[in-house]
Amino acid sequence: ISEAPVNTHGLSLAPSPANDLIVVRSEGAAIAQVQLLDAEGRLVSVTEQPRSVSLMMPVAHLPAGMYAARVSLTDGTVQHLRVVVAH
Repeated sequence: ISEAPVNTHGLSLAPSPANDLIVVRSEGAAIAQVQLLDAEGRLVSVTEQPRSVSLMMPVAHLPAGMYAARVSLTDGTVQHLRVVVAH
């Protein structure tokens, strides 16, 4: 299992590739929402858990492929992380 490197805003996403779920963590502001977008930019999943620095998001229902996680923080910051779903 690999973990993506932490970016400059203290966000990390693991594992990638993912099978059942992903975990998004923030070392700074709390996570307000995580949206998963497919390779064509279509919204395929949304998970909200306000005021938490860690969020679990199921991905088992998604087809295998590359996705972008759009992470919105409570301080207004929005960052994008990549994740591969593989079954």
